[in-house]
Amino acid sequence: MASKSNGKLNLSFPDEKMKVLEFCLTEKGKDLDELLTEFLDGLYRKNVPVIMRKYIEPDKKKEDKENENPSGRKEISNENASVSGPY
Repeated sequence: MASKSNGKLNLSFPDEKMKVLEFCLTEKGKDLDELLTEFLDGLYRKNVPVIMRKYIEPDKKKEDKENENPSGRKEISNENASVSGPY
């Protein structure tokens, strides 16, 4: 699989607040970078239309299909179907 490059993001935040935030997160066993990445992923999903995501993430479609049905078998569902008989 090809490696994906990540963009850089520079933020300004008061030093004292940053130190306290990092300290408190460390006490809770959390990582600021991971939390910010999760937040940005959510922001991306909320604001970028699916059609655009499919266009710029061509490998994502293939991964989604594999995750939906990892066995490769066709799944059939019928909410009104019933099965009877001795089992």
